[in-house]
Amino acid sequence: MTLGNEGVTPFLIIDGHADIPNPLVVTTPGTIDSGTAIDVDLLRAGGVAGVLLAANVVPGEGGAGPASDLAIIDAKIRAIKQMCDVKAHQVALALSADELIRIASEGKTAIMIELLGMHALGSDVKAIERYYRDGVRVLGFAHVGNNAFADSSRPLSSQRPNELGGLSSLGREAVERANDLGLLLDVSHLSSAALFQVLQTSRVPVIASHSGIRTLVEHPRNLSDSELSAIAQAGGVVGIVAFGPYLRNLTPYESKAREAITQAYGGLKEGYAGLSQEQRKAYYEEIIAVTRPASLDDLVRAVDYAVGLIGIDHVSLASDFNQGGGIEGWTRADQAPHVSEALRRHGYSDMDIAKLWGANIVRVLRAAQAGRR
Repeated sequence: MTLGNEGVTPFLIIDGHADIPNPLVVTTPGTIDSGTAIDVDLLRAGGVAGVLLAANVVPGEGGAGPASDLAIIDAKIRAIKQMCDVKAHQVALALSADELIRIASEGKTAIMIELLGMHALGSDVKAIERYYRDGVRVLGFAHVGNNAFADSSRPLSSQRPNELGGLSSLGREAVERANDLGLLLDVSHLSSAALFQVLQTSRVPVIASHSGIRTLVEHPRNLSDSELSAIAQAGGVVGIVAFGPYLRNLTPYESKAREAITQAYGGLKEGYAGLSQEQRKAYYEEIIAVTRPASLDDLVRAVDYAVGLIGIDHVSLASDFNQGGGIEGWTRADQAPHVSEALRRHGYSDMDIAKLWGANIVRVLRAAQAGRR
């Protein structure tokens, strides 16, 4: 599927990162996308040719230790596949870059699965192969909190920052297994040391699928200039994410209000441990209510910085929908063309936009798959 104004070179819109709700607690009728920002009907209306959907879980989200967290990951993968089965006339699961292109050419939206965060796997490095067989094609070692494989850029309060020194020996083994399988590695949530060690260990390019620019906004999830440059020098791609706190600096009032809300919910020192699904939803709603959303101009400012530093061939776009993502003008998948329009207003050519929206992601997917043994 292509999208382009009349007389304009068409291109593929590929959202580099979005999430789905926890299917073990969602009670909305229909498939897991129903009623969310990536509802299949919205994907189709927005001309979205592909989306990388994450099966992720925050430590403690399952409420009963790693096994219950792992159950959430498995349920999300099943739910993504069910969505593809039930709505097969509109979407299909892609297991390679070539399949993604083929599915899009058939007028459907291609769905690719990412496993993001491996704490629930314990130290089972062989589980990577199991999830590959289950359809996962993108792998991120850490989400919130350090784990047996890698340090996170946001350790839990009970953990020391950089306590593994980056990657553990298991983490290095996991990089090699991922390379051998042709999995694309996602370094978005890793500590700086872990990110550089993945780059040193991996024999193929990686992606930071949904990140921001630390020079513009000081946040542990944003990437420094040296991290951005290293990813690009290794042939990789950095996805600029439409997540407000990574795109604009909070005002003193917003910071104070958000901290008060967080403290009212126990400080969230151990992820979501101790909070019910209803409390987590209420927490996010209260946080959003006191925070001015970022704008398309904020997004383009971050894109401009990244392109200026590492080049147009190493930058992509991600919504982070259903996990806090969404900015003024791009709050749902059907508004993806608004991003293209904003980029054009800022002087980006259609060839540039084609690279930002999808061509760069396809390139690193192919590079990862070409390294398979």
